[in-house]
Amino acid sequence: MTVDQAAQTATTSPEGPRAEPDALDSLGRWMLRPGVSVTVLHNGVHLRGWIPSVTLEGGAGLPVLWNRLAEALATDGSAEPALTAPAGSPLRAALVTVIGQLHDHGLLVERPGGDGWLGAVAERPTDAAAALSRTRVRVLGARPDGPLARAAVRALDRAGVRTETVETAELPDGQILLVGSEVGVPPALAGEEDRAVAAGLRSGVGFVTPVGSPLQARADADGLADRLRQREVHGAAEHPGLAALLASSAAQRLVCAVAGLRDPSAEAGDARLLPGLPAALVAEREPLRGEYRTWAGSVLVDPDRVRSRPAVRTLA
Repeated sequence: MTVDQAAQTATTSPEGPRAEPDALDSLGRWMLRPGVSVTVLHNGVHLRGWIPSVTLEGGAGLPVLWNRLAEALATDGSAEPALTAPAGSPLRAALVTVIGQLHDHGLLVERPGGDGWLGAVAERPTDAAAALSRTRVRVLGARPDGPLARAAVRALDRAGVRTETVETAELPDGQILLVGSEVGVPPALAGEEDRAVAAGLRSGVGFVTPVGSPLQARADADGLADRLRQREVHGAAEHPGLAALLASSAAQRLVCAVAGLRDPSAEAGDARLLPGLPAALVAEREPLRGEYRTWAGSVLVDPDRVRSRPAVRTLA
């Protein structure tokens, strides 16, 4: 339904003027997400967010209507649009329709807490920021001063997450394990809700596991390392960007899990990924690239990963 059709429906509706509160009454709670770009068309407006986009089309008056709405969203959702759009009027119906489309496409964020990168991607930026502030990530590896560990710490620092580097002989050289723990959890419950992701790099090929428990991430890392061993290219110098690609991708997956955001693999738009199954990132140096691949895993530890074998029987 276009904006013009919505306005016409409101004019001819047998139910009469709207009595209950609508989206225009609560406009002061919302703002455009940071980073949303707007292009005004001759008969509409096109909005592009971090991922979603929408084009609203109507009559020649729609750009004028949008400018009025955008001004309210940019300030505090002032009552001016509501005062000039009485209940039951075509103008109010058109405004409510536009606001509804912005909500449906995730282009509005609730005040306050809409600033920064979380405001651009999180459904509830304030809650996501609070979850990250309660989290400490241990970066475990045989070489805490290695390129993977250093790049992971840099990426986590940029996201505002506290880190601790831990040297351990339990992980093979060329692998790191990022373990996120909630600060202040009672000792009896410590470790139960930890989330982890592993990354590995060896001879020009590397991986990032799906997020899971530390045991699941370790099992996935072992399975991926075995699977990718045949693709290793020995003798050549390591690409300087490959460790950064893998470590930052691992940090991103863990940050998204802690903050309640969609996993980056869900944003890849790759039709080859099987729905309902986790994905691992596989990266290579020649040429430097990374792509997500469906990964069922050979050792399943976490309850949400355990599934009947017929569900994955078609995966080689």
